[in-house]
Amino acid sequence: MEDAMILLQTSKSLATAALHRESYCLSDDSFILSTSASQPPSMTESEIVSQMLSQIKIFIRRRTAALAAFDAGLYSESIRHFSKIVESRRGAPQSFLAYCLIRRASAYKSA
Repeated sequence: MEDAMILLQTSKSLATAALHRESYCLSDDSFILSTSASQPPSMTESEIVSQMLSQIKIFIRRRTAALAAFDAGLYSESIRHFSKIVESRRGAPQSFLAYCLIRRASAYKSA
């Protein structure tokens, strides 16, 4: 649960920073018309939070599956799940990634 809270806090801060960058780049005095065909519509804050929550759920499900595989003695399966977490392109807190790296190393050692 602590990992989920850390992931959520990190995700919220990333979303807030992205919204601030976007709003900083757009000034109220700007009269540039943007065509909707060239730029996709920006996501609302609730969509960003929803997407981040789904990413957190994916991380937690993968970690749970990796730990279950490790406990069952399926070390290659555990390695695969931990590798997917570590090598994913989604942002994750360093402490969470360090935990996954340590557990993956433990699975390699046990294999």
